[in-house]
Amino acid sequence: MARTAIPVTASNKSGITLAFATSDQVNGNAFQNDGHSVLVIRNSSGSALTVTLRTTRIEDGDAITGLKLPDRVVTVPANTGGLMVGTFPMDI
Repeated sequence: MARTAIPVTASNKSGITLAFATSDQVNGNAFQNDGHSVLVIRNSSGSALTVTLRTTRIEDGDAITGLKLPDRVVTVPANTGGLMVGTFPMDI
């Protein structure tokens, strides 16, 4: 199942206006990671949200014998302007 792409915006010295994408509850989301990427998650609902950042990295072996790096789970408080998560290694 194809994930829905999240647009990546490069920062600059003057600052940028954040553009938020709607989460895809069925297919999930993905973004291009350059090793310096951060993810800004906004929660405008009245309840806290749990976001799972799935990883694909395998350590100490291959996909059959190796250990998968655990997924990262973050809680985004209700009515937040944005929670910044990252940076992320390129090989996850």
